Amino acid sequence: MTPTWNCNGCERAMMGIAPSTSLCLDCELRALEDAKVAYRRAFRAGADRSEVLTARGWHAALLHPFDAPGAWPRHPEADHPQKAGVDLAAWRGGRWASVLILGAVGSGKSYFATELAWRWWLDGSEVRFATGAGLVARVFGGDWDELERARNVDLLVLDDFDRGVSARGFDEVVQPVLLHRLGDCRPVVLTTNTPMTRGAAGIPTLFQKSAAIADRLRDGLIVPVGGPSRRGRR
Repeated sequence: MTPTWNCNGCERAMMGIAPSTSLCLDCELRALEDAKVAYRRAFRAGADRSEVLTARGWHAALLHPFDAPGAWPRHPEADHPQKAGVDLAAWRGGRWASVLILGAVGSGKSYFATELAWRWWLDGSEVRFATGAGLVARVFGGDWDELERARNVDLLVLDDFDRGVSARGFDEVVQPVLLHRLGDCRPVVLTTNTPMTRGAAGIPTLFQKSAAIADRLRDGLIVPVGGPSRRGRR
């Protein structure tokens, strides 16, 4: 008679001789992946934050220690009840692959994006930072490696993604990178002070700049950041 046993992980009934771990193959693989993640976290926990982020594109102004707020900004509850339960600190991509952080100049958008990327790196992901204008300048300058990183890194932070970007730069670099990432559900964090649909007279909205991008961003989290400017406080 074939022996049976129950997996210590999922408690499914299994046939045959139980392995020493008493785990089925699926649970064994999950345990190995969890162990790798734990190892990466332990290894990265002692890393120098400034060195890590500088090597991944961050500039010095964003390397100050992060002052964690009492409550992280989140998607407006009235707009989408399910998204409202996910604040920036809890976001891990997946169903909502993008985060658009909206706010006035100096409101802290870039600091939130930086801290979020740092936490992703500590958890084992590879991250990359660029501004929209900076990415366009590097790609037009022939830096195809930077374009490849922007397209495929685990998490891309594109700060001020539409500011100071020419129409050609947006059409040939920024928009294709974002459409590629959003189409493949590759996590991306964007910051901007451009309104989605309602702007002051003469100021184009994101929908006017690119309906294709703005419409896809509505599938992710859209997080407004308010309050007075953080500049000049350090």
